[in-house]
Amino acid sequence: ATCYSLWYLNLPAMVLKTEGSVATLRIGYHLLQRMQKLKLHPVDEICYRVMMQLCGIYSQPVLAVKVLFEMKRCGVHPNAVTYGYYNKAVLESAWPVGIANSSQLLWHKLRNVLTAVWLFKQAGKSFRRLEQS
Repeated sequence: ATCYSLWYLNLPAMVLKTEGSVATLRIGYHLLQRMQKLKLHPVDEICYRVMMQLCGIYSQPVLAVKVLFEMKRCGVHPNAVTYGYYNKAVLESAWPVGIANSSQLLWHKLRNVLTAVWLFKQAGKSFRRLEQS
């Protein structure tokens, strides 16, 4: 796990070398996933902190959210510094437009289901009133 931590310490230089390439950040994320598959959970959270910081610098809020979920999946709890980088990445970065956000789609589906249930109840009440009269 120490080798991975050292790799993440060099990640900002690699991103600069590739002129801020998002692909390099994605490689870092895939490496986090690989670490989890190999059960190489880092003792320190430097790997996640560096990724969060770079997500904030290069405006990648979606990747920052993925990194946080990966972090929690591994059982690593963010400290105040890492959580601060996460908040900065999520709140100050521009979110992508034009893509369907899965959480938004789920909320719209839930709203549609609740609207349908309400309409069925209203129709049932109207039908009962017609039967009673």
